[in-house]
Amino acid sequence: RAAKFPSLGFVPAYILAGTPEAKARLENELKAGIFKENGGFLVYEDRQHGGLLASREEKKNTLEVFVMSQCPFGVMAENSLLEAVKGKLLPAGLKLEIHYIGDARADGKGGWDFNSLHGPAEAEENARQLFIAKTFPGKFDAYLAERNKEITSPDWQKAAKAAGLDADKVAAGKEEGQKLLALDFAASGDLGMTTSPSFVVNGKRFLVGLGELTKQPGFEKIPAPGQPAAGCAK
Repeated sequence: RAAKFPSLGFVPAYILAGTPEAKARLENELKAGIFKENGGFLVYEDRQHGGLLASREEKKNTLEVFVMSQCPFGVMAENSLLEAVKGKLLPAGLKLEIHYIGDARADGKGGWDFNSLHGPAEAEENARQLFIAKTFPGKFDAYLAERNKEITSPDWQKAAKAAGLDADKVAAGKEEGQKLLALDFAASGDLGMTTSPSFVVNGKRFLVGLGELTKQPGFEKIPAPGQPAAGCAK
């Protein structure tokens, strides 16, 4: 129980005493990161469908969306949310944040090496979207809606033009976008995000897949994407 294990970051979780015998039996699982050591215990967080980020602070009236920008299931979820925003089908005043799933490490030359499931172009698009969201927030939704029509096309400038963005200014923000992405990947990793799309409601309630989100009060009217629920797993 979370009250008995105050350092527990996520529930539901399976907790075993960290005895030498248990560690020996779970050696492979520990090496793979499936079980983790925590305060003398071995902990497995069951994140298959959702749960509670027990030790995280509340973020009232906020929906955090965790995706890979070229994941088809993430794209469908984003499109459904964009429709919901346009149709005013979400809770009043809701703050919508989009974050990205992947890994980053410093390259030793002042830059970054990114690892994104769908390849380097996906990481580039993640960074581009973060830069647009920060620098031109009023045009981000329009850019995302257009870009998602041809998300794997190298011609991102087409979507930028349709959204009323200056493509040269967006291109000039590449370095800043990479810095934003490194921070975003780190934050998503700290939360244990591996599946696109995943969601966090009000900073605490963790959910995998748009179908689970639509079961939450206030999100029932989000349009269905028209395809079976699934996701891209890191």
